[in-house]
Order: sequence, then C-alpha cells, then structure tokens
Amino acid sequence: MMRHWFLTAFLALTFAQDLFAQSVVTLSAPRIAITPFHYPAEPDYGVFIADRLGAELMGRSYSEALDRRRFILVEPDTLSVSLTRLIASVASEVPARALKTLRERTGADYLITGIVDAAGIRALHTRLIDLSTGRMIWSGEIRDDPAWTWTKANRNVGDGPAEEIVASLGFSSTDVKPPPPDMEDLPTEIVIQPIYTSDWKYLAADCRIAIRRGMERDGVFSLVPGEISGKHDVVPVRIGKQNRERAHETTLAGAILCGSIAVTGEAGTIHNLGLSLRMVDVVTGQIIWSHATSGRKVWRWDKLSDIIATMTGHQLEAVAMFGASNAEDMVAGLVEQAVDGDSWSVLGEAYLSRGLVDKAKESFEKALSFGDADARAQNGLGQVFIRIP
Repeated sequence: MMRHWFLTAFLALTFAQDLFAQSVVTLSAPRIAITPFHYPAEPDYGVFIADRLGAELMGRSYSEALDRRRFILVEPDTLSVSLTRLIASVASEVPARALKTLRERTGADYLITGIVDAAGIRALHTRLIDLSTGRMIWSGEIRDDPAWTWTKANRNVGDGPAEEIVASLGFSSTDVKPPPPDMEDLPTEIVIQPIYTSDWKYLAADCRIAIRRGMERDGVFSLVPGEISGKHDVVPVRIGKQNRERAHETTLAGAILCGSIAVTGEAGTIHNLGLSLRMVDVVTGQIIWSHATSGRKVWRWDKLSDIIATMTGHQLEAVAMFGASNAEDMVAGLVEQAVDGDSWSVLGEAYLSRGLVDKAKESFEKALSFGDADARAQNGLGQVFIRIP
C-alpha cells in the first residue's frame, strides 16, 4: 500500500513540476522510454512484452481531470544486453557512466526495462529509472505463466504482466488514452515496417500484408513504399535516432508503423498470438499511437488465417479511429448533406471506406429510420458486419 501511494504521489508530483517549470506555450509532458526485456530463452517474448506494456501505458497517458497528457512515450535506440542487465541489477542508482549512455540512447526522462527469468513460470524483474538522477523509482517482480492464457479468464499473451505493471505504477480509471489528434497534427505519409520476430516470420509477414491492404483500402493515411533496415539488413528492434534520420532522408514518411508478435504453444503448435503495433513520429521519436490485440485457437480446427484476420481487423479499426479527424474531414461535406435515407447511406459508405466501422454502422442504422433507402442501408450494414472482427 505504501509503495502504491508513493508511486501515485511521484507521478502526480512529476506532472505538477513539469507544469510549473514551463509556460503554456512550451508545455510538454515527461518522456518515458520502454526497452525490450532481456530474455535469452525467448527473445520474441522480451520484445513483445515491452511493446504490450507500451500499448497499456498509452491507454493511461491522458488525464481527464487535468485535460492533458500525464506523459508521452518515446522510441529509444536498441540498448545492449549488458546495459539492460546492469539496469535490472541495480539496488538504488544506475552508475554515472551507464546513466550518461542511457540519456543519450533514449532521449527520455524515465526508463522502464528489465529481464525475464524462467523456471516454469516467467518472472519479469522490472525497473523504473529516473534518468535525471539515475535513481530507481520502482522495481517489481511480475509473474507470467503461458498456461494462464487458458486458466485465467480473458487473458491473452502479455495481458497479465502489462496490466499488473501499469496498476503497480498507480494509474486510475481517470487516466485514459489520449483523444485523436487534430488533422494538422496527424502524419499524412506512413511507412510500414516488417513486424519484429525471430521465430515466426511467416506469421509476421501475413500480419504486415493484412495491415497494408487494410490501410490501402481505408485510405486514411498514404503509405510510403520501402522499409527501414538495421545493421546487416536485420529488422531493428527499436526505430532509434539513426533509423529515423535515415527515414527522414530517404522517404517522405512522417511516421513509421512498427511492432512485434509473440506466440505461445507446445510441441510446435500455436495456441495464442499477440500483435502489438505502434506509430513513431519520424522527427520527434514520439510514439503517437499504440495498440495491442490477441487471438487464440480454442478448437483444433480453428483456422490460423481467421485469427490473424481478427487481430489485424482490430488493429485497423484502432488505426482508423486514431486518424478519425483526418477521415472525418474527408467526409465533412457528406455529414452536412445527410438529410434522408439515401444520403445517410452515402455517409455510411464513406465512413466504411475509411475504416470507421462504428460510425458507418450508426449512419446505416440512421438511414433505415427514413425508409427511402432500405436496400442500400441493409447492404451497408451487411458490409459492416463482414468487417467487424
């Protein structure tokens, strides 16, 4: 209880100090970086759990009470294994030399990382470090057993640890995901990176193809061809400063969509999949959007392609909602013209073509209340139900 109170007070004080130190014009929230957890036995899990945690934190980064960001997430460079292990081993403060490196490699005010030990049940040794002083603000040992995806209700890969860490940091129900940005603050061109994995490349490729096709169909963002490669043409674990500079120099992209997958199963079978994506601003390195989805095989005849379609469908809807201000601006004229069943159906079709499935459903249902376009509205609702994951 005392630790929970301390963390809540710390976060509140951090935000208050940030407000006090800056003018309204230059106001910025504290920056948090999350780096992959070191887990030699299963590197994909260490990367995914950091991404999954980032998505969970994104959903708690906005204070409704204060009407502003509590913090922002930033994309760090990929840290070395030795540095990650050093952070996980500190008792109170990070050594000065390592701290200097961390500041340079993360561009953040605070860092969350750790290591994973596995002796049957995974133990995530997690650290929250204040990079201005090197002081360890919080540490915790979070447990995660792959079997819990079956024995604990509504728990998919990575859900338990991410939710437990966020709860331990003292966030409440008034801390929510930030509202969609205004149209002028949205990136217009996006490059889609290969989804990170070391073992499941065909699944990652299928997910990437589905995301690309869905975004091309919805048209909320323009997609830039190509990808950003790391050393030896390997997919980078993190889109660090040099990667972003390369993207800025060689592409028109304003943001990079990237992420990772994790798979659980036994004897080569797939039971549970997790897909976490994030969108990184090329210039600032800020993670401007993040979302995680999961899927599982309940019966042996469940098709993997259906699970991937459901996972990527949820991701595409979340991306469309993030770009909602862009999409809504595109259909603003149609909103003003929606006065009868036919025009409401036209609006529903416009929303659906831009990935705003919920708004499309509302428009088609409104069209049915007029009675002059039943066939068109019913057809639109059918398309909506096909699109719902």
